[in-house]
Amino acid sequence: MRLDVGCGGSGASEFKENVDTGYVFSPLSIRKSEDIAIDIRKPKQKRENFVLATAEALPFKDKAFPFAFSTDVLEHVNGPVYMVEEMKRVSHKLLIVTPNSLYLPGILMSMVRKSQKYEPYPDHVAIWSKAEMEGLLNRVGFKNYTVNWLEMRKHKAHWYVRLLVALCPFPALRYRALAVVAEC
Repeated sequence: MRLDVGCGGSGASEFKENVDTGYVFSPLSIRKSEDIAIDIRKPKQKRENFVLATAEALPFKDKAFPFAFSTDVLEHVNGPVYMVEEMKRVSHKLLIVTPNSLYLPGILMSMVRKSQKYEPYPDHVAIWSKAEMEGLLNRVGFKNYTVNWLEMRKHKAHWYVRLLVALCPFPALRYRALAVVAEC
Protein backbone atom coordinates (compact mmCIF):
# COMPACT_ATOMS: atom_id res chain seq x y z
CA MET A 1 0.00 0.00 0.00
CA ARG A 2 1.33 3.42 -1.00
CA LEU A 3 0.28 7.00 -0.33
CA ASP A 4 0.04 9.46 -3.26
CA VAL A 5 0.22 12.96 -1.74
CA GLY A 6 -1.41 15.64 -3.88
CA CYS A 7 -2.46 13.47 -6.77
CA GLY A 8 -5.14 15.81 -8.15
CA GLY A 9 -6.70 12.94 -10.05
CA SER A 10 -3.92 12.83 -12.62
CA GLY A 11 -2.01 9.80 -13.79
CA ALA A 12 1.35 11.58 -13.64
CA SER A 13 2.53 9.74 -10.53
CA GLU A 14 3.53 6.52 -12.24
CA PHE A 15 6.71 4.76 -11.26
CA LYS A 16 8.15 1.35 -10.70
CA GLU A 17 10.65 0.03 -8.20
CA ASN A 18 14.15 -0.59 -9.49
CA VAL A 19 16.67 -2.57 -7.44
CA ASP A 20 19.67 -0.47 -8.46
CA THR A 21 18.34 3.08 -8.36
CA GLY A 22 15.39 2.94 -5.98
CA TYR A 23 12.36 4.34 -7.79
CA VAL A 24 12.22 5.37 -11.44
CA PHE A 25 9.39 6.69 -13.57
CA SER A 26 7.65 4.35 -15.95
CA PRO A 27 5.09 4.84 -18.71
CA LEU A 28 3.13 1.92 -17.28
CA SER A 29 0.68 2.62 -14.49
CA ILE A 30 1.05 0.20 -11.60
CA ARG A 31 -1.44 1.82 -9.26
CA LYS A 32 -2.80 -0.85 -6.94
CA SER A 33 -6.34 -0.99 -5.65
CA GLU A 34 -5.18 -0.63 -2.03
CA ASP A 35 -3.19 2.58 -2.71
CA ILE A 36 -4.44 5.76 -1.04
CA ALA A 37 -4.49 9.15 -2.78
CA ILE A 38 -4.97 12.51 -1.07
CA ASP A 39 -5.47 16.04 -2.35
CA ILE A 40 -7.02 19.33 -1.24
CA ARG A 41 -9.51 19.24 -4.12
CA LYS A 42 -11.73 16.58 -5.58
CA PRO A 43 -10.36 14.77 -8.64
CA LYS A 44 -11.99 15.31 -12.03
CA GLN A 45 -12.86 11.63 -12.23
CA LYS A 46 -14.11 9.49 -9.36
CA ARG A 47 -11.24 7.55 -7.79
CA GLU A 48 -11.19 4.68 -5.37
CA ASN A 49 -9.42 5.24 -2.05
CA PHE A 50 -9.34 9.02 -2.41
CA VAL A 51 -9.12 11.20 0.72
CA LEU A 52 -9.76 14.94 0.70
CA ALA A 53 -7.04 16.37 2.98
CA THR A 54 -4.10 18.76 3.10
CA ALA A 55 -0.50 17.61 2.65
CA GLU A 56 0.59 19.63 5.69
CA ALA A 57 -1.69 17.63 8.05
CA LEU A 58 -2.17 14.06 6.83
CA PRO A 59 -5.05 12.19 8.49
CA PHE A 60 -3.17 8.90 8.98
CA LYS A 61 -1.44 7.09 11.85
CA ASP A 62 2.32 7.18 12.26
CA LYS A 63 4.14 4.84 9.82
CA ALA A 64 0.83 3.71 8.28
CA PHE A 65 2.42 3.36 4.82
CA PRO A 66 5.59 1.62 3.69
CA PHE A 67 5.95 4.19 0.90
CA ALA A 68 4.64 7.72 0.18
CA PHE A 69 5.27 9.76 -2.94
CA SER A 70 4.50 13.19 -4.31
CA THR A 71 5.13 14.53 -7.80
CA ASP A 72 4.90 18.21 -8.68
CA VAL A 73 3.20 19.21 -5.41
CA LEU A 74 5.91 20.55 -3.07
CA GLU A 75 6.32 23.72 -5.15
CA HIS A 76 2.63 24.59 -4.65
CA VAL A 77 2.33 24.33 -0.85
CA ASN A 78 2.84 27.22 1.54
CA GLY A 79 4.33 24.93 4.22
CA PRO A 80 6.83 22.64 2.48
CA VAL A 81 8.54 21.76 5.78
CA TYR A 82 5.21 20.64 7.25
CA MET A 83 4.41 18.58 4.15
CA VAL A 84 7.75 16.75 4.23
CA GLU A 85 7.47 16.25 8.03
CA GLU A 86 4.00 14.72 7.58
CA MET A 87 5.15 12.43 4.77
CA LYS A 88 8.02 11.33 7.02
CA ARG A 89 5.63 10.72 9.91
CA VAL A 90 3.17 8.49 8.00
CA SER A 91 5.64 6.47 5.87
CA HIS A 92 8.85 4.45 6.02
CA LYS A 93 10.22 5.64 2.67
CA LEU A 94 9.30 8.57 0.44
CA LEU A 95 9.81 9.91 -3.04
CA ILE A 96 9.36 13.59 -3.88
CA VAL A 97 9.71 15.06 -7.37
CA THR A 98 9.77 18.85 -7.72
CA PRO A 99 11.12 21.39 -10.26
CA ASN A 100 14.80 22.34 -10.24
CA SER A 101 15.27 26.09 -9.67
CA LEU A 102 18.52 26.10 -11.67
CA TYR A 103 17.00 24.64 -14.86
CA LEU A 104 18.45 26.83 -17.63
CA PRO A 105 15.34 27.24 -19.87
CA GLY A 106 13.30 28.27 -16.82
CA ILE A 107 15.90 30.86 -15.84
CA LEU A 108 16.04 32.23 -19.39
CA MET A 109 12.24 32.46 -19.58
CA SER A 110 12.17 34.38 -16.30
CA MET A 111 14.75 36.83 -17.61
CA VAL A 112 13.00 37.37 -20.93
CA ARG A 113 9.57 37.82 -19.40
CA LYS A 114 10.89 39.81 -16.42
CA SER A 115 8.39 38.05 -14.21
CA GLN A 116 8.38 38.02 -10.43
CA LYS A 117 6.93 34.49 -10.49
CA TYR A 118 8.80 31.29 -11.20
CA GLU A 119 8.52 30.62 -14.91
CA PRO A 120 7.01 28.92 -16.77
CA TYR A 121 4.47 28.23 -13.99
CA PRO A 122 3.32 31.35 -12.12
CA ASP A 123 1.36 29.30 -9.53
CA HIS A 124 4.54 27.93 -7.93
CA VAL A 125 5.11 29.23 -4.42
CA ALA A 126 8.77 28.15 -4.31
CA ILE A 127 11.22 25.95 -6.17
CA TRP A 128 14.51 24.49 -4.97
CA SER A 129 18.03 23.80 -6.10
CA LYS A 130 19.70 20.55 -5.04
CA ALA A 131 21.47 22.29 -2.13
CA GLU A 132 18.24 23.95 -0.93
CA MET A 133 16.40 20.62 -1.07
CA GLU A 134 19.15 18.96 0.97
CA GLY A 135 18.81 21.80 3.49
CA LEU A 136 15.05 21.19 3.69
CA LEU A 137 15.60 17.47 4.28
CA ASN A 138 18.23 18.16 6.96
CA ARG A 139 15.86 20.61 8.67
CA VAL A 140 13.14 17.94 8.79
CA GLY A 141 15.65 15.49 10.29
CA PHE A 142 16.41 13.02 7.51
CA LYS A 143 19.72 11.20 7.84
CA ASN A 144 19.46 8.80 4.88
CA TYR A 145 18.40 10.43 1.59
CA THR A 146 19.47 11.08 -1.98
CA VAL A 147 18.67 14.08 -4.16
CA ASN A 148 19.25 13.65 -7.89
CA TRP A 149 18.35 15.51 -11.06
CA LEU A 150 15.57 14.06 -13.18
CA GLU A 151 14.30 14.72 -16.71
CA MET A 152 10.61 13.85 -16.79
CA ARG A 153 9.65 15.54 -20.04
CA LYS A 154 11.54 17.65 -22.53
CA HIS A 155 11.19 21.43 -22.55
CA LYS A 156 9.55 22.98 -25.60
CA ALA A 157 12.05 25.82 -25.84
CA HIS A 158 13.52 27.21 -29.04
CA TRP A 159 16.11 25.06 -30.79
CA TYR A 160 18.99 27.28 -29.66
CA VAL A 161 17.95 26.99 -25.99
CA ARG A 162 17.74 23.20 -26.32
CA LEU A 163 21.21 23.20 -27.93
CA LEU A 164 22.58 25.39 -25.12
CA VAL A 165 21.13 22.98 -22.53
CA ALA A 166 22.55 19.95 -24.37
CA LEU A 167 26.04 21.48 -24.46
CA CYS A 168 25.96 22.76 -20.87
CA PRO A 169 28.58 20.95 -18.74
CA PHE A 170 26.70 21.54 -15.47
CA PRO A 171 24.00 18.96 -14.61
CA ALA A 172 22.22 21.43 -12.33
CA LEU A 173 21.35 23.55 -15.37
CA ARG A 174 20.35 20.66 -17.67
CA TYR A 175 17.66 18.86 -15.67
CA ARG A 176 14.12 20.07 -15.17
CA ALA A 177 13.34 18.33 -11.87
CA LEU A 178 14.80 17.04 -8.61
CA ALA A 179 14.00 13.56 -7.31
CA VAL A 180 14.29 12.90 -3.59
CA VAL A 181 14.33 9.38 -2.17
CA ALA A 182 14.47 9.29 1.62
CA GLU A 183 14.36 6.63 4.32
CA CYS A 184 12.32 7.66 7.35
